[in-house]
Amino acid sequence: MGAKTIMVQGTTSNAGKSVLSTALCAIFAAHGLRTAPFKAWNMSSNSYVSKDGLEIARSQGIQAEVIGIEATGDMNPFFLKPTGDGNLQIMMRGKPLQTKYAGSFRDFALPIIEESLLRLAANYDVVVMEGAGSPVELNMKQNEVANMAVARLVQAPVLIVADISRGGSLAGIIGTFDLLEPEEKKLVIGSVLNKFRGDPEILKPGCQVIEERTKLPVVGVIPFAKNHGVGQEDDANDLAGFVAQVREHLDLDYICRCMGLEAMKRGV
Repeated sequence: MGAKTIMVQGTTSNAGKSVLSTALCAIFAAHGLRTAPFKAWNMSSNSYVSKDGLEIARSQGIQAEVIGIEATGDMNPFFLKPTGDGNLQIMMRGKPLQTKYAGSFRDFALPIIEESLLRLAANYDVVVMEGAGSPVELNMKQNEVANMAVARLVQAPVLIVADISRGGSLAGIIGTFDLLEPEEKKLVIGSVLNKFRGDPEILKPGCQVIEERTKLPVVGVIPFAKNHGVGQEDDANDLAGFVAQVREHLDLDYICRCMGLEAMKRGV
């Protein structure tokens, strides 16, 4: 596998995985690295249709647009779209799945996910991977094909992001880490607190608690952005401003070292 990888997983849905992944895509691309977004599995009523008619997750389509590349089916191998009658339409690499699969969805899906991920990795310098929901939903973990099962395919370094604007985010990070299996914990490189409002000094004791309990750094505290320009009909300056904030408040040098990349200068 040629590409370096990084995966953003969350303590919950809407923690900020998509916006952080988009910002990382933009930062890596700005440094001249051929970058591709990736999300193994996504379920939503809203999709993104590529120029060649492929229907994939909206987040990966937008991420591809942000870095100036064409979205492909490999960037989101499985997209599940509710049909409104209690059923789901499964899109595989952007096209409706026509044949029924035998056995579990996980056994069917993982080889296809791995093939798409490795194909991207062979053609890009960096693949920014995005998880879905939480990696430790214990009632579903044995069947999941979105988080740690995917990270383990390529031994991707993992960031755990939490929405600090909601109560329980510190417990969310510590609890998520504690519930991971030993081999999964080895992939986690740190946590990110997203959507913070207020004085960062007030949050320092909380960051210390996270670091003491996980033995891993809080890699960044990202300020709340009302308009981040990701998935919205906003001016491109909103996204540029959000990316600048992420660059300023995220320890990119540490992340790059964990990925095996040379450290990045913040001014670029």
